[in-house]
Amino acid sequence: MSADQPKDQEVPTTAIHDPGQAWFLARYQVLRDIANDVTVMGELAVEHNKTPTELAARIVEALGTLAQKEWEGYAQHVGRKNQALADSLLATAPPTGVYMEHYPAEDMDLPTAAWESVPVEVSGALYWKGDSQDPGFSIPPLMPMTPAPAPGPDLEVIELVDRRHIATAMMHELMERFGQTAMDVMATCEPQIAWRRLRVLSQFYREEFVLARKALSADELKDWDKSDLDDCSLADASRVIGDRAFTALAIRVLSLGALTAALTKWILSMDSRRPDPRAASPQSCVLDKVLAWVASYEKALTSFNESLLLQREMVPAQWDVEIIQRPYPGFLPIAVARRKGV
Repeated sequence: MSADQPKDQEVPTTAIHDPGQAWFLARYQVLRDIANDVTVMGELAVEHNKTPTELAARIVEALGTLAQKEWEGYAQHVGRKNQALADSLLATAPPTGVYMEHYPAEDMDLPTAAWESVPVEVSGALYWKGDSQDPGFSIPPLMPMTPAPAPGPDLEVIELVDRRHIATAMMHELMERFGQTAMDVMATCEPQIAWRRLRVLSQFYREEFVLARKALSADELKDWDKSDLDDCSLADASRVIGDRAFTALAIRVLSLGALTAALTKWILSMDSRRPDPRAASPQSCVLDKVLAWVASYEKALTSFNESLLLQREMVPAQWDVEIIQRPYPGFLPIAVARRKGV
């Protein structure tokens, strides 16, 4: 039964919540459908005097058409709340294979897709199509997943538990990524197009925050209050987020909210200023603010990282520290300390 085939309303049904159960039942249904389709096509081939080779070619063509239809259904499901995500996913190649894999950290067997390159719904990479004034541009991932390295003699992997440390790292990462993306997409543009692209990029970040906020469970926050998630200044964002967020996901969402609130404020202030040919361009003013806050958060993050090393009797000057917010496998953010010069 394909994704859009109507179900029989007369038979009893049960929802399958376990991914492992869904995997085996889906494969069972696919094989049943193939067997039925091959039987029907074989009967038609006999009626029309088709050779086995011709029958095989028709079967392969029919299966390819059905597979493409399911791939399109998958893309639409992934992007059901964001059409741009569905469009971007359809512009990439389907997975090279799908299989069951055991994940010890979750103690679950999960369907796992193998890809030629990191897929859009994992990386977050999207493409703004543009319009008659702008051909569009790619938007790299906001919060990409990163492989967790294995510990070794010159590499320490430390699970982070200090929510303020995690929030500081997340704010720094998001602001640095926004700043770099803005510089990249504006690099070759005329000033008016550059300003427009900065606004589009900011709006994209805002839309991602709105979608993430809707998916956030109330019990992931202090007082179960989602009404003012983005109502905090950059000056105390890491403290507020560290106090209010109970999960790594909540920290990511609130950090994105704090950034987009600041971006909106800065952009609106540029829109309302009086025209002055001697003034700096609005995009450079906003970008300067972003980069200034990147530098500020980098100093705070360095302090947290050094404290983390000192707690483990590691000399900060001898180690480089990287924070991975979304490691895989695993759920919790980690600090990866690599010995310098190795």
